[in-house]
Amino acid sequence: MPRYVVVSNDGRRFRISPEALQLTELMALKDDASSATSNEADEPEQVELNAPVEGSTLQLLLEWCEHYRHPQQPPTIPDGDWGKMKISDWDTNFLRSLNNCELQQLTMAAKHLKVRPLLALCIRYIYTAYVRDQTVEKIRMFFGEVDDFSYEEKEYMRYEREWLNGNDVF
Repeated sequence: MPRYVVVSNDGRRFRISPEALQLTELMALKDDASSATSNEADEPEQVELNAPVEGSTLQLLLEWCEHYRHPQQPPTIPDGDWGKMKISDWDTNFLRSLNNCELQQLTMAAKHLKVRPLLALCIRYIYTAYVRDQTVEKIRMFFGEVDDFSYEEKEYMRYEREWLNGNDVF
């Protein structure tokens, strides 16, 4: 079975199976770029990244892809309802093992490489673990955002957006 090598932005090389590679957009890039070239059976084919992904993050993403290469199916969002999305114990443990920075980087890597099931899983996990039922201050702390608005600016924004609350819009 042919295997592929993916090289991260920092030069780290990772072997990946064709089944796992199909969960990303990299397989389409590989098919477009190298369909005419032949490769020896023992030498893995190199696949170039088109996104800014560091080695530690790529390793996590590829670990997730290898887990779901088959027969397991990655999580899906039934009928577009995020509330019905089933998260396996493996996924929960995988995401819990990450710190905030790793989780955010993995989410961005899944977005750049179009690993849609992993992106949906990360977003759902971030929402349930860090956003839902949290104060604005805690959410800002998680995302590393600084509240640099003055009191007057905040009051003006509340005034401008008063119509969002449904107060006599039409």
